[in-house]
Amino acid sequence: MQRAAEGWQCLALAPSYEAFLALAAGQPWDGSRKAQGSEPDPEALLEACHQLAGQPVDCVSVDMPLATTTITSRRAGAIADQLRERFAELGVPLHTTTPHLQGPALIECYPHVALLTLLNRNDRVPYKVSRSAQYWRAERPPIAERVKRLLAEFSAIPLTLPQPHEVSTLSSLKPVEDMLDALICAWIGIEHLEGRTVGLGDDTAAICVPQSLTNHSFRVRPITNRMRQPGERQNRSTSRY
Repeated sequence: MQRAAEGWQCLALAPSYEAFLALAAGQPWDGSRKAQGSEPDPEALLEACHQLAGQPVDCVSVDMPLATTTITSRRAGAIADQLRERFAELGVPLHTTTPHLQGPALIECYPHVALLTLLNRNDRVPYKVSRSAQYWRAERPPIAERVKRLLAEFSAIPLTLPQPHEVSTLSSLKPVEDMLDALICAWIGIEHLEGRTVGLGDDTAAICVPQSLTNHSFRVRPITNRMRQPGERQNRSTSRY
């Protein structure tokens, strides 16, 4: 994302690290190609962003537990620790509850909480492909109907979406879900740069949520070390429920 005269614009969007690096190299994403899992390469990603935007990155927003100390609890985070350390070496340190620091920031976000704010919803948004059977457990709709309902949720964000009849499997919608999460993460990064986020946690680990969420009449439960170890995400740690 990059600020423009008319507001923020999306320069590139991809469902995987590999696809994003390919976009920066001028290779369009092939939707028919299955994404290959890989570990993030912070240096390559920052360079790709610089190439796309023509300037250094101001904020990196990540949907992954991050902490200034090693994550050793039930969700040990070797990849997260390495990610945070490498970004720090490259001049992008982790921001937690410290008042908005100057310079580039690495932040942890929780896309679903941000999506509730974006859509002004009070209930869980049923957009996760892998959980589609759980969302409508009582009805037990066929796959074709679940596809239609997922696409209806996806349409809340302006993405180029396939038509229901073009989707043969639920798994083929996973890249769309991943890109939706990426857009939401990017929005939280924008809100952070604009000074409109709150870090729920402490000075070692915090999830950045929209400030408007904490101003709402319903309760938002902050994350503390009594609820989780640094960098470990607790279910419903920030919620509208």
